[in-house]
Amino acid sequence: MTTPLNVRGSPLFDPAYHGQAEITLIYADRYNNEYRLTIPVTRQPRADGGFNMVIDWHNYKNVPPNLTKKRLREIGGS
Repeated sequence: MTTPLNVRGSPLFDPAYHGQAEITLIYADRYNNEYRLTIPVTRQPRADGGFNMVIDWHNYKNVPPNLTKKRLREIGGS
């Protein structure tokens, strides 16, 4: 469960901004091992001169933790 993402004031919606962005979600499993999920975001112009956020769900990158043998033993893995 996460709180809603507040993007108000993001440079992604500023007409002077020329670039890409990404959403990075950092979360931990029940053993407190940290994971990172990064999703690219672009913008789509609207008729009123503003922009809509376009989330590229197909090109996400998930980075799992690098668990050592010691850490695996601690959590009961092999």
